[in-house]
Amino acid sequence: MSISFDGRVAIVTGAGGGLGRQHALALAARGAKVVINYTKNLQDAEDTASACRAAGGKAILRQADVSQDDDCKKLIQTTLDTWGRIDGLFNNAGTTKIVPHHDPDTGPRAWTRDPDQHGVLRFCAGPLAAGMAG
Repeated sequence: MSISFDGRVAIVTGAGGGLGRQHALALAARGAKVVINYTKNLQDAEDTASACRAAGGKAILRQADVSQDDDCKKLIQTTLDTWGRIDGLFNNAGTTKIVPHHDPDTGPRAWTRDPDQHGVLRFCAGPLAAGMAG
């Protein structure tokens, strides 16, 4: 038995590749309208959107750096302007960087704060909650 997401709208951050792409494809295959968020690689994002459409879903692209408040707000607004609602958010955007573990300014805690942690807060505290409430 397959779960249906017909008519549901989901934002998938980091959807150009990796787990974000797989999440977007799984949602689209179940009928969701998916917002493909990417930061740098437009071609990968376009490939994901095409695959989502081929799987039976609808997809739009929106470039946004989820470590930036204004970008998060624009991503949410694009979603609301296009489909009038937001039913889900899949936070997959993240960074990978080799850094010294002994230095608190460049160690793992410093470089994962944006977008891995703060990106989630930027979406969930305020604009996304308002968009999902409608």
